[in-house]
Amino acid sequence: MNQKHYLTSFWGALFISVSLLSVETFLSLVMIEIGMDINNEAALFLAVNTLISGALIISGIVSLNRLSWQQLFHDSRNSVRATMTLLSVPIVFVVAGAILWIPLLSDWIVSSLVAGEQETEFTRKIMNDGIASIFAVCIVAPLVEEVIFRGIILRGFLQRYSEGIAIMLSSMLFAVYHLNLYQIPVAYILGTFMGWVFVKSRSLWPSILTHVVYNSLAVWAWQNFDDSQNSTGVFTDFSSQYIAVHLSVGVMLTCGGIYLLRQLLIKPVTCRL
Repeated sequence: MNQKHYLTSFWGALFISVSLLSVETFLSLVMIEIGMDINNEAALFLAVNTLISGALIISGIVSLNRLSWQQLFHDSRNSVRATMTLLSVPIVFVVAGAILWIPLLSDWIVSSLVAGEQETEFTRKIMNDGIASIFAVCIVAPLVEEVIFRGIILRGFLQRYSEGIAIMLSSMLFAVYHLNLYQIPVAYILGTFMGWVFVKSRSLWPSILTHVVYNSLAVWAWQNFDDSQNSTGVFTDFSSQYIAVHLSVGVMLTCGGIYLLRQLLIKPVTCRL
């Protein structure tokens, strides 16, 4: 991560984020103009928009910084295989636990605020569109967002700020980028965790795995426990005791996974598989 990196300040990263949102907005208008139905094809709309916008921004920044794709995705002395073999299981523990308590926290945070019905309905359409939802939410979004917010923005911050400040700032931008009241708390918490994993492992693949697994579980939860009166689509039909059990199990899994990761990442292995 010692490669010279342009746009390393907060304002530079903000410029990247605003540029991404601007390109997405422009593409949205173009797609609507050519007849794409955002209401009935929400997930496909999101996938195409995110993929094209992300490709344009990523290719521009990578070219500007003269980064190789290998450096961007994996800048560790350990092989990708070694890194993922070591970290995959504890990451799954963390994410499996997080999906049990983060939606509850998100609902609690926004419970006193005015509900955004249009935001909720659009999210519901994205999450309940079959294969298109899987492609958009579980593949395209994690890949594009991790490359931009961890691989580019956080990588740049690390050349200017301390690790803690760099992770905090990149997570904040990642959360605000979603422009959705219900996703902001989730995005900030997960962004902080994924940023920490990226910094310690020097690889994007563990954070991409985290993002993919969490989004996949979220899509499954929306499709199986969707409730039109609930912002996150889960838990409203369960008793307080049932929720308490889920919360306890979730926190234990998350803490256990983080403990294992800390042990593995304090002294990263030097073997190559």
